[in-house]
Amino acid sequence: MKRAAVILPMMTITLTITLLSGCISNVAGDWVGTCALFTSGEEASMDVQANVFTDNGSELDGEMTVADWMGDTRTGRLFGNRTGRFVVMRGQFLSELGYYEMEIDVERQSSARLDGDCFFRVPDGDGELFGVIEMAR
Repeated sequence: MKRAAVILPMMTITLTITLLSGCISNVAGDWVGTCALFTSGEEASMDVQANVFTDNGSELDGEMTVADWMGDTRTGRLFGNRTGRFVVMRGQFLSELGYYEMEIDVERQSSARLDGDCFFRVPDGDGELFGVIEMAR
């Protein structure tokens, strides 16, 4: 009888931790933020909207829209992954020059906030801008 009393509380604790971590880690939904880019002496920023349609526990799928400092807006497929509180989202945007790519590498600060780095790559690997981003739902 004592053995059953010991096992039952341990099972309850394990189940509670599993349920709580599952609820906290899902990043499906709409995220918005501004990527503040570091350039050679000029300020540049890109507004980012990430609509994560699917978060299956490790892979992400959705749509990303970016608006650059020139007023151009691009929308494309979002794909990425999540490992614990670390999230990587990539958006690809087709243009007449090829694919632009926005990569967002963030750490989950809460259920409604992501902070980290952002990278904007131009077609054919000709260059990349690096910055920081804070996203919220």
